[in-house]
Amino acid sequence: MFTAKDLKGYYLMKNNDFAYNKSYSDGYPMGAIKKLTRYDNGVVSSLYICFRFNAFVNTVFMEHYFESGLHNREIEKYAQEGARNHGLLNIGIIDFFNTKISIPNTDEQTKIANFLSSFDKKIEAEKEILIQYQSQKKYFLQNLFI
Repeated sequence: MFTAKDLKGYYLMKNNDFAYNKSYSDGYPMGAIKKLTRYDNGVVSSLYICFRFNAFVNTVFMEHYFESGLHNREIEKYAQEGARNHGLLNIGIIDFFNTKISIPNTDEQTKIANFLSSFDKKIEAEKEILIQYQSQKKYFLQNLFI
């Protein structure tokens, strides 16, 4: 929960809005684009570029698209590292919105999003099973030499 009364310098986001973090990190060499999903509203610094799609774009599809890194080549055309080498990419709002995104029609987006999301659910289930096996292995090893 955000409690500050002065929101100058911040953007108010709504559920399903996206924010582009221009800082690069492991797995995100051109920064990360993430969708607000956990909350109805959110607040981010004005250092982020925030946006939302119209009704003809499946936001779950776009989540997968951005997570895949497909958009990095487009961002690379415009982004340059700041002079201080501090990990913040220098890309303006206009340049960011001039990057191109090639997406299929809405029906195809939905099919692809559902397909990829089913893999995500399977991966999460397998991770849970792995945690249980690791816990069981730890238990057996601890009780092996009693």
